[in-house]
Amino acid sequence: HQVQGQGGQIGPALDNIGSKYEPEFLTKWLTDPLSIKPDSKMPKLPLTEADIVELTAFLSQLKGGQ
Repeated sequence: HQVQGQGGQIGPALDNIGSKYEPEFLTKWLTDPLSIKPDSKMPKLPLTEADIVELTAFLSQLKGGQ
């Protein structure tokens, strides 16, 4: 993923993700993306609960161009 043009080439840009999804959805997605979208290319990552809380907070702030 990329944010503000920085990052990898796999997956969509995340610049506006906080405007598209509520924090609860992001938490579920980060916990187990395949439970939400079985054909997702995003694997279930070995994230701790603390990682998920931090990532959800970060992603929730991305509301376009930030």
